[in-house]
Amino acid sequence: GNDFFGDCTRNAEKYIHPSDLANVLETYDRENMVNKLSCDGEYTIVYRSIAGGKVSYMRQVEIMCKDGKHIVCCLENVDAEMREKEEQLLNLRSAERMARRDELTGVKNSNAFKELTDQLDKKIASGSEDVKFGIIMCDINDLKLINDTRGHNFGDEAIQATSRLICKMFHHSPVFRVGGDAFIVVL
Repeated sequence: GNDFFGDCTRNAEKYIHPSDLANVLETYDRENMVNKLSCDGEYTIVYRSIAGGKVSYMRQVEIMCKDGKHIVCCLENVDAEMREKEEQLLNLRSAERMARRDELTGVKNSNAFKELTDQLDKKIASGSEDVKFGIIMCDINDLKLINDTRGHNFGDEAIQATSRLICKMFHHSPVFRVGGDAFIVVL
């Protein structure tokens, strides 16, 4: 058209997701686009568009023609690709959380405790901070006897009850299950 940049800017609110609008408007600024294309010859932007009330991810590629005067604009629906990436990211975050949680009690596990001790060690070694903390270690007396006489399900219930009690007592501090019946609280 006669005024590609003006038309895009005027109509952007109608078809660009509000969260992506500022980024798209910056892209449709003539000077910005020409500068980017002059440097790289092409560039890509991904944003969410709205059409018929449906939100879809779009990839827009701008390419400077060899004559240096014309721009080719390519638009591709990449909704399925972006949704898959979002799902993968959620799964990864979930797996990372699970890797730091004890399955039986829901408190943090020995992996999370190791990460915390590594962080504390770095703070102490740097000497830049006054690091103050306390450590409380707890365990269940005679858990083996409980498991042997009442069964492992009862032992698991004892571990869960102990975990709840420790969490209630130290509700402002992280609680870690670091072994069968061993818990650590970092104050």
